[in-house]
Amino acid sequence: MDIKEISQRSEIGVVALSKALGLSRGAASQWKLVPAEHVLPLCELAGWKVTPHQVRADLYPNPTDGLPLDQPTPTGTEQEPGMAFGEFGEPRDGERRDEDRRRDGGENEAAA
Repeated sequence: MDIKEISQRSEIGVVALSKALGLSRGAASQWKLVPAEHVLPLCELAGWKVTPHQVRADLYPNPTDGLPLDQPTPTGTEQEPGMAFGEFGEPRDGERRDEDRRRDGGENEAAA
């Protein structure tokens, strides 16, 4: 996603986004790809109407990557507070979802 599309979705002009990032008026409009260090600040400035994943999927491969925990996900559901999910939506640190425990009757608890 380029800066013009971000500007349209956020309803903030390219010049205003550039200035808010501390850049010259035309600097951001020259980007073919948003630099990594500007992805999160841009999304925040845009009120999270665009996600880091939409801006740079190569850096944020999952739709919820880079979003604050209290921010609605692109599907409109909120992330579970305090729960960090891995690359494929699986809980990290050996935690298992309740539905997985019910499905296998808890017999694979040691494997989790």
